[in-house]
Amino acid sequence: MARRLLDKFCAASYNDDLDYLIWVEQVFSADGRHPPPSSVPPVPGSERDKRLAGNWRRTSYTFSGGSSLVTCYERSLSPDGRFVESKRSSFSSTFTDSLGNWTGLSDIYSRTPAGSRGRWATFSGRAVIRWDDNLIADYPYEVGPDYFLLVSHSDNNQLWKRI
Repeated sequence: MARRLLDKFCAASYNDDLDYLIWVEQVFSADGRHPPPSSVPPVPGSERDKRLAGNWRRTSYTFSGGSSLVTCYERSLSPDGRFVESKRSSFSSTFTDSLGNWTGLSDIYSRTPAGSRGRWATFSGRAVIRWDDNLIADYPYEVGPDYFLLVSHSDNNQLWKRI
């Protein structure tokens, strides 16, 4: 009963702390420490920078005219090379008439439950992520005490913060 009430409350809430609790509950297996097994084989080399193991979040922002899109990505990197991730987005747009007078506002929220899974590894200063559907991302990376940066050749770097 308490679980059902918590689910209903969190589904209707945009409170980050409650969303994070539900996300963690979906991500971790019965032992409470690791994501469920992935069906993807280990990434070649299978070395892992232990500093990257843990829970991470990054946020992307896109603004254009009277519209904005904010997407929050969450990823859990397990020390054994497995990962799981989820994301949630918020879109907002204002509307004006032909004279430029404000006429309305629209907000849309979406949430993808934790479900994208796969394997991760690091080698030669690069982080490699392979999803279960065999999509692969390979980035040079930098790591600090509470962040890591995936460096993109297209100036679309990803700054992840520890949560």
